[in-house]
Amino acid sequence: MSKLKQMDNSDFPEAAKKHLEDAKSLFIQNRFTGSAYLTGYVYECILKTFLQIDKGISKIHDLNQLSSEAITCGSLTGKKTAKYHRAFQFNKVTYDKNGKQGWGEIIRYFDEEFLDEQKADKWLTDAENFYNASIRQMKLDGLV
Repeated sequence: MSKLKQMDNSDFPEAAKKHLEDAKSLFIQNRFTGSAYLTGYVYECILKTFLQIDKGISKIHDLNQLSSEAITCGSLTGKKTAKYHRAFQFNKVTYDKNGKQGWGEIIRYFDEEFLDEQKADKWLTDAENFYNASIRQMKLDGLV
């Protein structure tokens, strides 16, 4: 449990960790589309952590919009997440509701042939790097 756990039991930092661990497990089992699907939720939970710290809970689910809002908010002087802004170099996923040009919820319905190992590995590696540069570091610093 993180310091940011909410009354409804939502805990974005812990959810990011859980989704990352599950994505790794699926990848090891050659379940590349499932792994990639969960990486989108790693990103969402990381971005929502940034926003929760600096401005409160966000109900946005579009990764592009979440990312833009988190970057804008964290770049303002005096925001607690400003220290972790370098983590955004790893924020490489783009949202595409159709799942063709980036991550989208719809890929949960796609077969395992949708993503090859190389692309799934890139998504997973980027998500892990983003997690380590943000949530992991925030935990070490006692922020979350």
